Amino acid sequence: MKSLLMLTKFYPYGNGEAFIENEIEVLSKKFEKIVIIACEVDNKEERVRKVPNNVKAYKVISKQKKIQTIIDGIVGIKKIFNMSNEMKNEINYCDNILKKLFLLYFEQKSNRIFSQIEQQDFFRDIKSEEFVLYSYWLFTTAKVGVNLKKVLNNNIKYSFCRAHRYDLYEEKNSLKYLPYRSLLLKNYDSIFPCSNDGVEYLKNKYSDYSNKIKVSFLGTLDNGLSKYSDDNIFRIVSCSRLEPVKRVNRIVEALSLIDITDKMIEWTHIGGGREFDTIKKLIDKKIKNKNIKINLLGNVPNKDVINFYKNSKVDLFINVSSSEGLPVSIMESISFGIPVIATNVGGTSEIVIDGVDGYLLSSNFENRELAKLIIKIIKAKESEEYNNMRMQSRELWEKRFQAENNYENLCSFINLKVMDR
Repeated sequence: MKSLLMLTKFYPYGNGEAFIENEIEVLSKKFEKIVIIACEVDNKEERVRKVPNNVKAYKVISKQKKIQTIIDGIVGIKKIFNMSNEMKNEINYCDNILKKLFLLYFEQKSNRIFSQIEQQDFFRDIKSEEFVLYSYWLFTTAKVGVNLKKVLNNNIKYSFCRAHRYDLYEEKNSLKYLPYRSLLLKNYDSIFPCSNDGVEYLKNKYSDYSNKIKVSFLGTLDNGLSKYSDDNIFRIVSCSRLEPVKRVNRIVEALSLIDITDKMIEWTHIGGGREFDTIKKLIDKKIKNKNIKINLLGNVPNKDVINFYKNSKVDLFINVSSSEGLPVSIMESISFGIPVIATNVGGTSEIVIDGVDGYLLSSNFENRELAKLIIKIIKAKESEEYNNMRMQSRELWEKRFQAENNYENLCSFINLKVMDR
């Protein structure tokens, strides 16, 4: 295949969307030329990650997030009397004023981003040829892609869009609403949720587009197996943004309930966010006079996360989010053969099989339930059961979440679709 135009939020700028780093390596071997347009880059962001030689990246610059959101909201409201036909149709699905205001904001944000792309001619490298259009999210980038199709439709050989969590499950949005669902599903040739749970969700809600919806798992690279502790320390890792949806505070609460004197527990959390100080204060309050050591590493580049697993002993990975798509952080941990405790939300049960490579908690679990499972694995650590769990973790990763396999399968599928046209 010759050319690909990919719409992201941040990648390759800053630290966001680290999981694309694995995918771009495969895509760059399947396409002669790739153009990435990062649609939501903060104007102060100067960091750029290395990309393959045949990849060119452009960024749409935004003001600081809160300021840009306010501006887009105000401008959007001003345009209420100058709505497009597609927006007039969409506003009929908004059954309260907050949803209508959100739609106006969303429309303005999408249009602002597209206007910058058009004004700066970011697609100049491929607009004279046929190309494949790829939106990484079923949200703003997807709507930008729809706008792009209006001016370059004759050049677009095929279009597809991924769907993850916040851009997929409407009930998880605070307004219980995501704009332009039908419009986006109609305008893309294929929609690829990252989990079977996401596929079933979309098919059930939008059955008219069932033939377009197909699972495409994300994946991680093979970096071998990690070591596990052979001393008197039990090492736990979690890796996520420190945001309310990730519920990292619940890990602190569960650890505070554990009273083990014959073994030390060391918990390392990788990731920063707006709850960093809150979590730190909770640790100072709850983990007193405990045989527990805690490391909060803050934001860490993905390559350093992988190096951490390569060079550190890790006995257990924990993810207790209230909502998920299918977590790449768990893919990374099981690729190293690390057992997992996770909440049964989104597509997590497709990567954590209860009693096989770890244990599942209900989404509304109690802290003592998490504490009991941690203790269970600590006690089982010297047993054949624990060794089997590590082996099953690695085998499940090899079967479902190996990056090269998954992304090559995606490219093969797209190539067949392109050839059929």
